[in-house]
Amino acid sequence: MKTKEPIFRLIEDIEQISTDRLEQLLNSREYLFIAHCWQGRMQVTVNQDIYILDKEHILVCLPSFLIGNYMRTPDCRCTVLSMNMQHFARLIDTTFHSEPQWWEKFTLLQNNPVIHMDDRHQLLLQSYYELMKAHLANEQTPFRERMMERLMEMAYYELSAYFDNRVSDSNDEKIAQPDRLFRKFQDLLRTEYITEHEVQWYAEQLCITPKYLSDICREKSGKSASKWVHDRLTEEIRLKLIETDIPIKELAYRFRFPSQSFFGKYVKRVLGMSPQVYRVSHRMRT
Repeated sequence: MKTKEPIFRLIEDIEQISTDRLEQLLNSREYLFIAHCWQGRMQVTVNQDIYILDKEHILVCLPSFLIGNYMRTPDCRCTVLSMNMQHFARLIDTTFHSEPQWWEKFTLLQNNPVIHMDDRHQLLLQSYYELMKAHLANEQTPFRERMMERLMEMAYYELSAYFDNRVSDSNDEKIAQPDRLFRKFQDLLRTEYITEHEVQWYAEQLCITPKYLSDICREKSGKSASKWVHDRLTEEIRLKLIETDIPIKELAYRFRFPSQSFFGKYVKRVLGMSPQVYRVSHRMRT
């Protein structure tokens, strides 16, 4: 039977694993990785560009990145933290989209994956690692996943603060057309109730074809436009079932499903159980 992959993974020192295994992990399409070099030096190729990581550098690896030619000095010490992309996408959908200039920062990160951290941010990052390590070591910790998500969220905001001084308020004209279209597509998805379920509608709002929209989404994020719509819709439904008492019939109406029956079939297909059973079972866990 296939072993279930962990939602979070923390490698305290890359010396613990082989070079081949590290490259395999970094090239996983299912995880976001943050590598923190705190001693020595390492070299890595990201999307055919060579980067050098010294002490006080971190490397942020998105799923769309291609990692290779990894080398390190004998004294290199590096901590690697990973987060399942499904959970990271949830944080983006529910939290980061509300932050000003989030897409400009994300684009800047894609083009500059290696970040230099000053002493203050080094200490903060190390404290997050220690807290995450403590939570991951005890699988019986109540609400462990939620606490890890909050710690990852805090770490993200530290990175966001780093980029604040590097993103111009007037840089919209400098953003390439595909980047601008992808950001506008994300803005369209940033609604409380996803009432439009077809890529055709979003493409029409952007005055482009559905195929071009999907090509842009794959280039910028590694997944299609329909997958973005599906994931956003599923996540909003999931949150409404868990966090509200809105009747199932009313949710079907608000999310613009043809009927409660269609809504129920959709939820069972994507969440594995009926809306009412999902709501009850997940509230019992919390």
